[in-house]
Amino acid sequence: MPPCPATAANRDHRHETVVGAGTLTMPFVLSHMGIMLGVVLILWSAFTSAFGLYLQSRCARYLDRGTASFFALSQLTYPNAAVIFDLAIAIKCFGVGVSYMIIIGDLMPGVMQGVTNHTENFPYLVNRHFWITAFMLLVIPLSFLRRLDSLKYTSIVALVSIGYLIVLVVYHFAADPHADPSDIRVIEWAGAVQTLSTLPVVVFAYTCHQNMFSILNEIGDNSPGSVVAVVGSSIGSAGFIYLLVAITGYITFGNSVVGNIIMMYATGVASTIGKAAIVILVLFSIPLQVHPCRASLDAVLGWRPNRSQNNSGRPGSPLLAPSRGDHGSTAPMSDMRFALLTTVILTCAYATALSVSSLDRMLASLLLQD
Repeated sequence: MPPCPATAANRDHRHETVVGAGTLTMPFVLSHMGIMLGVVLILWSAFTSAFGLYLQSRCARYLDRGTASFFALSQLTYPNAAVIFDLAIAIKCFGVGVSYMIIIGDLMPGVMQGVTNHTENFPYLVNRHFWITAFMLLVIPLSFLRRLDSLKYTSIVALVSIGYLIVLVVYHFAADPHADPSDIRVIEWAGAVQTLSTLPVVVFAYTCHQNMFSILNEIGDNSPGSVVAVVGSSIGSAGFIYLLVAITGYITFGNSVVGNIIMMYATGVASTIGKAAIVILVLFSIPLQVHPCRASLDAVLGWRPNRSQNNSGRPGSPLLAPSRGDHGSTAPMSDMRFALLTTVILTCAYATALSVSSLDRMLASLLLQD
């Protein structure tokens, strides 16, 4: 099936996939690393992330148009290692989706407390388990969409939510008293252990590579110049947002800032809207994680060792056999398999989100997959 033509909304997937929960944790990163080291690490991570995306686009040109995937590329290099790459992607995307559900559970009680003063009469309104369950009912239909292009309008809404978050943090930086200078680290850091504990948060913040091949498969113009422009604008804007939120948020609260900066603001109209905006952002980001998780899991379950031999007796070259299907397989994923894998992913993510309540601990654990 040929990819659909590119639209402005197609590029919104790139921006929304990059900018997400990581925005909330950037001030917390500076509280451990200090401003100088934190800024350097955020910029360096942006550069390396952009370079990785560029390399993906270059590698994709060795495959038939519309068939690019990690699995398909592995068939060109180390066929028997393809399952390792896809397993790592599946675990990583699953963890990101769970972290988004945790954010929903953290923020919705605060949103309801800002909306009504009678939450004591309705205790379920401040129960994180209730809200994770309620929003799962919205995530389910979005997660059953086969193409990322189907989520282009939800991506626009999510980007508006990011914009409001930036305005909220900068506004409080300008209007509220700043933290005492003695409570702000400029050059010094909190120590090696604390710094290393926040390193995966920065790495996680630029995670978007799992959707790069899907974007390349669906975008209308996948020429090198067009791809470089998309990557540059996406990573560049993400880096700018992270630096802006990190510096202004950290200076406002100093070393007392927590892993989710929105939780630092007193209950009010502005903070309530900000919390609701983040909920909308992560709600529409969960399906963007389910999409590559499902595709990678399908490849893992359908993987078989490559035992083909050529005339010389060495493993046959997969360059002669271009891949087809949803994820480099020989046939598109059946409707039954698609539904079953999606159901398993959502069920496991839901159960995990109910049992884990620490966002920064969840993000840090993703270092094992990054």
